[in-house]
Amino acid sequence: MLPLIFLGGDSHIRPAFRFRFWLVALCCLLWTGGAAALENSVVVESKTVVAGADSVSVGIFVSNVESIFSFYLPLELRSVTPGSFVHTHSNLAINPIGRLRNSLLGDDICCFCPPWPNPLVEMYPAPDSVNDCSGPVSGSYGENPIDNPALVSPDAYYLEAFDPCGPLYPGQDPMVLDSASCQLIFDVTMMPGEFEIDTCCVTQNHLWFGDGVYNITPRFVKGTITVVACDCSCHADPQCDGVTDIADVIRAIDRAFREADGTYDSFCRGYGISVDGRTDVDCSGATDILDVVKLIDVSLRGGNPALLFCGPCAVIPTQRRSAPAS
Repeated sequence: MLPLIFLGGDSHIRPAFRFRFWLVALCCLLWTGGAAALENSVVVESKTVVAGADSVSVGIFVSNVESIFSFYLPLELRSVTPGSFVHTHSNLAINPIGRLRNSLLGDDICCFCPPWPNPLVEMYPAPDSVNDCSGPVSGSYGENPIDNPALVSPDAYYLEAFDPCGPLYPGQDPMVLDSASCQLIFDVTMMPGEFEIDTCCVTQNHLWFGDGVYNITPRFVKGTITVVACDCSCHADPQCDGVTDIADVIRAIDRAFREADGTYDSFCRGYGISVDGRTDVDCSGATDILDVVKLIDVSLRGGNPALLFCGPCAVIPTQRRSAPAS
């Protein structure tokens, strides 16, 4: 009956006492809820990017219940859509400002490590014909690692951090890119579609944490990278209302002479490379008097936009080669 009395069933219980009781109960609920949320897991970020994008950064978020002294992270990069994949430039690394790097486990200095760097990052070019590793893995890689490979789906990355003198203490990476323990940075091919970042088995090691006594297999969530076609439909139309008019001229003047902020579209490839947003109608890299004049010519003098305006989707990243076969 006591809980019923506290719920207000007895008018003789003082309101202040009831308030303190519920305040303590709420604090206990929040504390237990936070503890229950912590688990051993590795989550790879999923995101949508434009075809041909450079330096895409995908976060790899770590959560650990126990203090861990070793961390083995094998990843398989695998095309879902043929030709839609990572381009030649890619890198898997510990985020320099993330939780792992700021621990003794993720630090470059190790009190007792094997004769290779800590952390160790290697790349493996092709899966074995037979899976020689247990666990929920997508493929098995046992060949020697290679440097500067021509990426062909599927390929694997392997990151290992080991330090018996310093752990990664229990905690959880905030689900914000800058807070991820690891980052996979890459360019993507020009082919729209999808590819996946899954876990796998490398040199007979699958994904696991080591707490100094046991090997712990964390829950894993793979990432899906969706590559979409370039869309610059609002270029030379800063208002994005389907027509180039005096309002667009004013926006260009504000950008060129009044230091107004530029307007950029996430899936317009040129905007991420060398084009100064919607008002840079000649793709020169800056909005200036020439862009204003061209907008005036089209909006007020009947100029031909096909002759006066550039196409930012045609801007190709520097030294971009053709997409590798998948």
